Amino acid sequence: METTETLLSKSHQLRTSNTVRRKKTKWGSVMADQRQSWRHHYVPRFYLKRWTVNEQLTQYRRVPYTGRVESRQVSTRRTGFARRLYSLEQEPHTSIDPDGLEMRLRDVEDEAAPVLEQMVGNVTANLSADEKRARSRFVLLQLDRDPGRVNEALQLAKELRAEVLSEAAFAMRCSKAAELFTIEMARNMARGNLVRPCESKSSWEETLMRWSWHCVVSPAWFVTTDQPIILNVSGVKFGTPASMFSMALSPDRLLVCTPPSWLSELGDDWFELMAVTHNARLVLLGPRFVYSSTPMTEIPGPRLNALLEKHLMKHET
Repeated sequence: METTETLLSKSHQLRTSNTVRRKKTKWGSVMADQRQSWRHHYVPRFYLKRWTVNEQLTQYRRVPYTGRVESRQVSTRRTGFARRLYSLEQEPHTSIDPDGLEMRLRDVEDEAAPVLEQMVGNVTANLSADEKRARSRFVLLQLDRDPGRVNEALQLAKELRAEVLSEAAFAMRCSKAAELFTIEMARNMARGNLVRPCESKSSWEETLMRWSWHCVVSPAWFVTTDQPIILNVSGVKFGTPASMFSMALSPDRLLVCTPPSWLSELGDDWFELMAVTHNARLVLLGPRFVYSSTPMTEIPGPRLNALLEKHLMKHET
């Protein structure tokens, strides 16, 4: 188990590296003098754009207070965001750019956007190692960046700080522990961990780099949600081994990622099954928003309206 001194040291390194990396990004020179939007999109707008018709997409959500499921036309700007979700808090002893993390997340999206666009346009596209890495990091980021996961991380940060400050041995060596290891520092550490998989060669990233990525073309008319990735095991947390994942890239493109060893065992029927059941399996995860480019009644396969009534979660405004 890491010592308190190690945790504090890592916190300092993280906050320092935030500043250094931020200066190196292409967003730094463009956005430094601009006022950042309070809309922090955890569902990237470039991703949702594939489901738009005349710049609008059909959004399904459960209405607060009434609990009724409603559909409405929205732009990508007005959905899949939370107010200042990734804003860093000011710390007493360090100058913090509140928009630093949001800019780093946008860098990851910038690198992945042309790669996913290429996969939609050409399902047999040969990608370079850098393109595969950008694709893998985008997928890993989407697993942990929604408000629910962020709030879980912030709560854990609060509990970690309380545990650290309660260590008798540390308290004896540092009477100003609470002043040095502030709640703002702990919460910023938790937020910073969101992008750690996107900035280092994690074991998960290396695994995805080796796996086989299949883009299935199907008239199944895929929907997507604010939690667009399906892992093979329900409730898998980041860092836990998984056997496969799937994610709709557009209304007629489904990305399925599997270990290479599966290639000799899987056939067209299996991929067709993944395509036909994708929408239902996605809704069963209990998302807050479901997005479609066409009314649910026109989508073949399982009756999605009934599944929405049962599994769509309430969105707190």
